[in-house]
Amino acid sequence: MLSDDVEARTLAEAWYSALIELGGSVGVTSVGGHIGALSVPTAADPARRAAAFDELHERMLRLSARATVEGVSSLLFENMAVGREPGASCDDALEIERALAMSSTPWQLCLDVGHPIAMTEVDDDPLTRWFEAPWRSSPMLQLQYSRPGVDMHDGFDGVDPDVGVNPRVVAAAIRDAGWTNNPMLIEVIPAHEMRDDAVVPKLRRTVDAWTTVLA
Repeated sequence: MLSDDVEARTLAEAWYSALIELGGSVGVTSVGGHIGALSVPTAADPARRAAAFDELHERMLRLSARATVEGVSSLLFENMAVGREPGASCDDALEIERALAMSSTPWQLCLDVGHPIAMTEVDDDPLTRWFEAPWRSSPMLQLQYSRPGVDMHDGFDGVDPDVGVNPRVVAAAIRDAGWTNNPMLIEVIPAHEMRDDAVVPKLRRTVDAWTTVLA
């Protein structure tokens, strides 16, 4: 919904609206998807960037109204790993919530714990701000392993890796934030070259790691 082509933006909104209708018809509580990415020229021009986000917020408000009609309880936006995408920084994500505060169905952050780390060059604990921020709707959590400079969407082999997303640290932050009933999902995307018989064990190790730290 951030293409430079207005027809493409309108088609993207229609697709999202159809997704909301489908979700409502099968009784899901939340619907989410990628909401857009600015082109490089638009991202570099402050006036064009501001206008694009103003229009995006209008489209998101219309989608919120559609979700209310369809009985969907919340819509999801994700903190992405590229600065041209909405919500890539904590400030951007908070601004999306603020701009949509009057929406009839709330837009809720789906917090990908790997993306803030992937957007840094050093392991300097970029996640703390996300857990301490004053969210209007408590975020959903998307669990994947990444390390500084690399958005990996990998699984976990243990609870306390030396670098990158650390399940033990994240679990402590969740408790400190008072997030006691937040939905969580695991987003592991195995490499195309990964052997079939290695995929399920990696997923099992990932589930075991998070089960251990969240117990």
